[in-house]
Amino acid sequence: MIESAAAKAVDSAFGEDAYSTFLTKVAAIGYTLAHDHGFSDGNKRTALEVMTLTLRRNGLFPDPTEREAATIMVLTAMGLLDISGSRVSLMAWCGIDPADVEA
Repeated sequence: MIESAAAKAVDSAFGEDAYSTFLTKVAAIGYTLAHDHGFSDGNKRTALEVMTLTLRRNGLFPDPTEREAATIMVLTAMGLLDISGSRVSLMAWCGIDPADVEA
């Protein structure tokens, strides 16, 4: 499960990236970690930490409140928020306009 999550960043289908933007790749990794339960405990916390650390290391500075982060991670783990929805959340946390399709 953990290897599968890490591989999301480089997944491709028919020669094209499965996740075309950086934020979509980050969201896909976080989604897989939170939703697929690779650990016996701490899946949502791990997913959140991996996503925020990856964003920070790439010059973005997410600033969700504790409640926002918890809500997004619970919805993701329950399968109620998909990768696209997680991407929009990451964009909002980083102050990026969700209409920016390149992000």
